[in-house]
Amino acid sequence: MGQTEDRSVVTINAGDFRRLARQTPGHAGLIIIPSGSGRDGQLRMIESVFDKALEKNVILPSLRSCIYEVLEDGSIKIEVSEEPAILKGTTLRVVN
Repeated sequence: MGQTEDRSVVTINAGDFRRLARQTPGHAGLIIIPSGSGRDGQLRMIESVFDKALEKNVILPSLRSCIYEVLEDGSIKIEVSEEPAILKGTTLRVVN
């Protein structure tokens, strides 16, 4: 469902979703968080991923084609999938 609606996915199920994301270049993004932190703790982890995405690109932050994994110690591991061939070399132009 996330892929068809171009939505990023947050999960504690690392194995299955990591495999799916790796098989789907250009996916909308995957955030993997550890289980057992409670709702507030999980929200803080998700927010930390957005902060990391902002560090990478302040103007146009995106989770696209990235797997962000929040580790037990709070650090974030980022895996970038290869861009689909159709997007390689594409330049984005912002129009007001």
